Amino acid sequence: MERDYDIEMVRLNKADYGDVNFSLCLEDDFCNDKVFKRMETAIDTTFINLLEYWIPRYTLKQLRYANAIKDVEGIFNFAERASQWLHRKKGIDYGPSFIDYSYFGNGFVTLVCRKVFETPDMVTYGIFTDGYYYGTCGNTEQIRYYTIEKATGHVLTIKDILKKHSKEKLNEKIWNEVKPWKPDDNGYYADLDYVSLANGCAIVKDGVLFYFFPYNIGCAAEGQFNIVVQL
Repeated sequence: MERDYDIEMVRLNKADYGDVNFSLCLEDDFCNDKVFKRMETAIDTTFINLLEYWIPRYTLKQLRYANAIKDVEGIFNFAERASQWLHRKKGIDYGPSFIDYSYFGNGFVTLVCRKVFETPDMVTYGIFTDGYYYGTCGNTEQIRYYTIEKATGHVLTIKDILKKHSKEKLNEKIWNEVKPWKPDDNGYYADLDYVSLANGCAIVKDGVLFYFFPYNIGCAAEGQFNIVVQL
């Protein structure tokens, strides 16, 4: 089950200079407290990174910790506090160190968190984000994946995978999956250190997923690469 939360448009800076809209769509089921704690941190940290274009980072952290976040409702309450701050500060003058918003249009950020895969011992979630920041062009979409052990709350990392599998073998497997999409005439893509370039990994239904944000191993039009290998 998911919860949608759309916050109304709020006016920023001088009266006619721009609007920002942000929305959340979150799972209601986070298995247990250990899993929720890990995902709450991931969601709120990601949300802070998205919103710091408009709200100072230290202010966002104050808004986050204003009340203890013990459930999904607490995350929505944090989002509501951020929205209220924007309303109160809608006439703020950020000064010359910030972008002159008069030259740019509207902004938005979107965050969606969904369960991707689950076994009796672990669960994997994906956090999709997108944003438009006053003139942003290119591909801003990203999906972060988190595999969490239910008993311990441990989040799977690439270092965990490397404890059991060599980097050379992993790079070979990833390249075999990339090859159909990136035909290689000069050896560039075949020689990439994919394991080091990966933004993270997760366990999914068909194997182990290594993900690469847009621009990491491809162009903007190709978007994010999600490469699944069998180990």
